[in-house]
Amino acid sequence: MWKTRRYKLLVGVFVAGVVLGPVMARWALGARRARERARRMALLRSDDPQQRKRAAWSLVDDPDPALIAFIRRQLMGGEQVADVRESYAWTLGNLQDPRNFATLARVLEAEHDGYVRAAVWLAAARVDGARFERLAQRRGLARLWDRIGIAEGRLLLGNVTDVGLLLDVAATGTAQQRYVAGRALYKWLRPLLETAGRWPLSGGVDGAGAWPRAFVGVVARRCESLDLQAIANDNLRFAERIGRLHRDEARITNARDDLAGLLFAR
Repeated sequence: MWKTRRYKLLVGVFVAGVVLGPVMARWALGARRARERARRMALLRSDDPQQRKRAAWSLVDDPDPALIAFIRRQLMGGEQVADVRESYAWTLGNLQDPRNFATLARVLEAEHDGYVRAAVWLAAARVDGARFERLAQRRGLARLWDRIGIAEGRLLLGNVTDVGLLLDVAATGTAQQRYVAGRALYKWLRPLLETAGRWPLSGGVDGAGAWPRAFVGVVARRCESLDLQAIANDNLRFAERIGRLHRDEARITNARDDLAGLLFAR
């Protein structure tokens, strides 16, 4: 009799575990997600702009629909710091979700800061290239920052039409405009020149700052001797393979740098 009751008890415990286990696991997972969402929302509401920026950047690798909706609303008028709005635009662009295009288009109706407007144009190109191009063709191009953003977006998409504008800005724009133009040219023009073996080997530039004016002149002259659009078209055919190669190269380089830091820190 005792053995029978014990057997039934064990069976009952087993069945309860089978039934309730997944439910409890889902509850625990939901609780963890809720805590993480609350933590990140607190960062997005922080008084420190840098915290808000970092929280927005984190959404690219770990998107949360509620937090993405929050930065969309903030980008359309709630956020007062232009540099943070630029980060919000960057995040929406790098999510590459076409549902964000309408938000970006509305931001262009009201945003007054040129640096942010350029970032929004670039984000729109990342989100939906065809709609970006249609919007760019409808808008007047009187404002230089808009033209810079459109030029960046086109170059990102493999359209070299506005490379001359970016080169001019890199040489003659304000410090901030030269920085943005140099960064764009380093990201998307440099690979084209490298493909043709025409990238200067001793330019002393990287992707983090304005280019020296003399270097801009060298690059401009080299561009004149090339069919950049044909090179860009070829690169687009192999974009996925090139992207994998660059990611592998970055992983190897980062591992090398980390190892060198450990070995030679002292």
